[in-house]
Amino acid sequence: GEMAKHFNHVFIIFDDEEQAQARAESLAFYLAGLGVRAKRITIKGDPGEMHQNDANALIRDLLKRPI
Repeated sequence: GEMAKHFNHVFIIFDDEEQAQARAESLAFYLAGLGVRAKRITIKGDPGEMHQNDANALIRDLLKRPI
């Protein structure tokens, strides 16, 4: 519930593996119950292994999109 106090909209970024996508879906459903609009983003590979420049470019791109 703490997140809902600070954010109305969030992006959930998980890799394209089936298990990760199931977790992303569960998280989005949970957040929706708290009144947080969540947009799921799928990328190839582990998001934690992205180069910082690529991560920054992804964030800039996401912030331009409607949620």
